[in-house]
Amino acid sequence: MYPLIRDIHAYLGLSVALMLALYTWTGFEIDHGGGKRALEVARSEVSLEPVSGAAEALEQIRATARQAAKQLGVEDGAVTLARFERGVWRARVSRVSEVVEVTLTPGTARAEVKLLRFPPRGALTQLHHVNATDAHGARFAWVVAIDVLSVALIAFALTGLLLFLSLKRERRLGWALLAASTLYTLGSIAHLVIGAS
Repeated sequence: MYPLIRDIHAYLGLSVALMLALYTWTGFEIDHGGGKRALEVARSEVSLEPVSGAAEALEQIRATARQAAKQLGVEDGAVTLARFERGVWRARVSRVSEVVEVTLTPGTARAEVKLLRFPPRGALTQLHHVNATDAHGARFAWVVAIDVLSVALIAFALTGLLLFLSLKRERRLGWALLAASTLYTLGSIAHLVIGAS
């Protein structure tokens, strides 16, 4: 049983090493790097028909973002929508290195359109987000890769725990490390839940 668990652990580690390193690096860049900042390369305004109601505004800004992205050559990007204070809507059509951002303020008949371009390090951090691109099925492939990575990491942790229990007779340090990581994880989840409520 031990050789099988050891082999599973070894091959899981090899299979997820590169993907985990990339995901960790891009996460670090998002938190601490300066390369994530996009450069504004174009700005314009478009006239809009007045609409009433959130549903109409939502559809209008989505269509406006798609049209602007098509004109700017980013039509195969993924669309994300967000609503801010005072009812401001923002739509982003994103690719790995470019983003078209459309901002609509209620009560106005115009929307602001920006074309943002990421430098190489910033383009790399876009990979951290599954909505970075829709081109040629890239978003689906990235989602599948992250799902596989998640399952593999869970299996990697479990086989590592089994190997630890098989190899080590003195286990106090191991249990202390496991308890510390468990408390940190639960604390992080609690912080996110409390912060979101």
